[in-house]
Amino acid sequence: MFDYLSTADGIQRFVAMVLIGFCVLEGVLSLYAALKNRIRN
Repeated sequence: MFDYLSTADGIQRFVAMVLIGFCVLEGVLSLYAALKNRIRN
């Protein structure tokens, strides 16, 4: 599973995927909170 982490290119791709995934997750959570507040009010 971690074979592609043995190369620097694989590590960079892995870090980029984690950062992008984190940013997307943060955006989705903030959107969800805003929609929930709008529905409640």
